[in-house]
Amino acid sequence: MDLSATAKELVFLGSIALIVLVTLWDYYSRRRRSRLDEPVADARESEPYKVYTRDYDLVLPAEEVPRRLPDASDDAFNGKSDQGGKGWRQRVESAKRWMAEHPQAMDMAPRFAAALRAGGIADPADVAITLLIDQSASMRGDPMSAAYAAIAGVEAALSRVGVRIEILGFSTAGWRGGFARKMWVADGRPKRPGRLCALLHIIYKAHGQPEWTRASREAMLHPDILRENIDGEALEWAAGRLRGVAAGTKVLLVISDGAAVDDTTIMHNGKAYLERHLLKTIAAIEAEGAVRLGALGVRHDVSRYYRNSRNAGLESLPEDLLALAMDVVAGTPARHETEAA
Repeated sequence: MDLSATAKELVFLGSIALIVLVTLWDYYSRRRRSRLDEPVADARESEPYKVYTRDYDLVLPAEEVPRRLPDASDDAFNGKSDQGGKGWRQRVESAKRWMAEHPQAMDMAPRFAAALRAGGIADPADVAITLLIDQSASMRGDPMSAAYAAIAGVEAALSRVGVRIEILGFSTAGWRGGFARKMWVADGRPKRPGRLCALLHIIYKAHGQPEWTRASREAMLHPDILRENIDGEALEWAAGRLRGVAAGTKVLLVISDGAAVDDTTIMHNGKAYLERHLLKTIAAIEAEGAVRLGALGVRHDVSRYYRNSRNAGLESLPEDLLALAMDVVAGTPARHETEAA
């Protein structure tokens, strides 16, 4: 009997068996993961909105964003970040070109001053306006350049008039939920977990800050900011900050190009989960009345969410943002008109 040949046969058969077992394990593991990641149905509309964890949420001054983003998620490890900053430099140059090709109107400041008078506001310093920009991935490219140019132009005009203006942005701190989702997975994937991502809220210019700095301006154009968007919580955050400002007229203007979206949250809570919370948040702000609310849709109709809204193409963003601000400050209904993209 050739023992060496028998041993070789046993080793060969063992290797085949191991390959089969590994293949079967991988197959059933994939099936299990696919079942776990199947979208769930919407619960009743009365289902309360909740947050799985706030441990990884970030509220950052804009100047800290480039330094803090790499550690906010494992996107860099997964190759989903602008390592080296090449994309960021390109976005800054693109925004500069956009502004050069689409100069701002020179009469913004006097027109807004006239709107204040029309609204019966004698002291511009008694007006506080917050611009809240949706920085989701769909804003990538020209939409972000156009929004940046519009915000820069309107901020300069309103500051010249003497109005106090704050600029905020919102996104998420990582793709597919980031570290928040990883915590949920480690906890055994509890059902209907609520908001299942880490928020990224950015302060570009605070009320009372004398100028919008260059570092803050350029941070707005960082491509790694543009991920997903939880609009309802961003509105609550911005409105809460605005309520704390001593001003007779408080205005919150949202710049958005779509509905609230975070794929992980929607998959495990239902398609309407984030939209319902956004609508309830808007209704609560409007019912309270302390903050006047308006929204500018970037090539998107936002009138289904906001009572005071305008829709604009990229080239008309500065003009429409100024017009929206004048409408809301003066207390006149905004027109739901759509400009050509």
